[in-house]
Amino acid sequence: MSNEENTKIIERNPVTPIVDVIQAIDGEPVFFWLLIGTAGYMFVAAGDFSASARLFPRLTAGTILIAGVLKLVVTHLGIGLKRSEKVVLSGGHSESESDEEISIESMVVLGLLIGGYVLGGFVVGLFWMTPLFVFLYLLYNKQPLWKVIALTAIMTSVAYGFMIIMNLDLMTGGF
Repeated sequence: MSNEENTKIIERNPVTPIVDVIQAIDGEPVFFWLLIGTAGYMFVAAGDFSASARLFPRLTAGTILIAGVLKLVVTHLGIGLKRSEKVVLSGGHSESESDEEISIESMVVLGLLIGGYVLGGFVVGLFWMTPLFVFLYLLYNKQPLWKVIALTAIMTSVAYGFMIIMNLDLMTGGF
């Protein structure tokens, strides 16, 4: 079968118009409003739960709703800092030609850190893995040592507060 015949087959494919419509849709606002709608529903629906059971869904939904409002304020009112579009997962701005390699490396390292965090959390407890994860992530991103220490202490405090507020045992693992 020649290339010309293949092109005709692709053009007559009944799925092609659907694919074209999907490709024309900008997914960011769709995903944003889906998250906001789900969070709003979650916040309202959690009202039917008991007081202790509604705490987590309402905190989660409230956080998403507040972040959504902040995103709207920043994007639509033009408040906020301008930044380069070439921001890699490592948090830095890259001007080199190897942006794709840096991005892939950052994703792999982040994936390994998250995997280690989850696995370590299962073995020894998430509370003990949080400072290690934050410390290693910030060191990988070449942050100043004072920032690494300060943010590690802050995130450990946040994990402790979360554990106390939610009355969860995050200090022991699954074994």
